[in-house]
Amino acid sequence: MADRLGKQVGQAVVVENRPGADGMIGSEVVARATPDGYTLLLMSNATAVSAGLFKALPYDAEKDLIPLSILGTFDIAIVVNNDSKFANLADLLSFAKANPGKLNIGSINVGSTQNLAAELFKSTAGIDAQVVPFNGTPAVLTALRGGQIDVGVEILA
Repeated sequence: MADRLGKQVGQAVVVENRPGADGMIGSEVVARATPDGYTLLLMSNATAVSAGLFKALPYDAEKDLIPLSILGTFDIAIVVNNDSKFANLADLLSFAKANPGKLNIGSINVGSTQNLAAELFKSTAGIDAQVVPFNGTPAVLTALRGGQIDVGVEILA
């Protein structure tokens, strides 16, 4: 991406990775940089999520960062195993409403986009279900295939 961008703008683009703290380290560097157009941030949904998860951030994402372009988007889906007893969303909701607290919804880490989407699904649907966090997508899919969870909330690649 840096090579193509460099060709488009007619100068070298240097990528300096600043990982850590769910993107907050890199975001702070960009937010504090001289606003001359030479320092850019490739941000993810973590930037938006962080604003709701932390009492205070070292920057204000709405005031200190200006969006320039969308690089990509993704869909989040509610997924079940092929042999699930739920043939559709109506079946899943009927079960959840008839059996409060019995539906297990898998997601990745607490506070992740998938985890927050699972909590939003519960709230919006008005169901009592348990959101079970896993340490990554492979673990969610393994638990779904193994029957340890009934449904997963995951980003579709």
